[in-house]
Amino acid sequence: MVTCPYPKLLPESTGASSAIGFFLQKYKECCKKHPQCRLQQSVTQFYPTRLVEVGELGDAYVRLRELRTYSAEGPYFCLSHCWGEKQPFKLTKETYSILQEGISLESLPKTFRDAILVTRNFQVRYLWYVLCRE
Repeated sequence: MVTCPYPKLLPESTGASSAIGFFLQKYKECCKKHPQCRLQQSVTQFYPTRLVEVGELGDAYVRLRELRTYSAEGPYFCLSHCWGEKQPFKLTKETYSILQEGISLESLPKTFRDAILVTRNFQVRYLWYVLCRE
């Protein structure tokens, strides 16, 4: 086991505001200093057929956006996640309209809530879930 020489400098969770602040600072530095990162930030060439609109910090709901009927602009983050055997949440014909109306963050698994929190903190409006099965 590796012991950190500076344990008091590290937050207990990567979801802590200090950790998110650190990542946000590094992201902004990258976009400012590297021309390629700046270009990628300003131009989104590919949009998937569906995105989750995450809203803003403090919002209690997120919404599924179908890009055939909704015009998305700006960058999006991507969460790649493998389910395993249990699938606590999935898009089906039955859940489709519910997801478009808005779904409570409380009803989503923690991995999804964490991804939404990070996306909101970076002031990115959309999240793309890429799901796979093990």
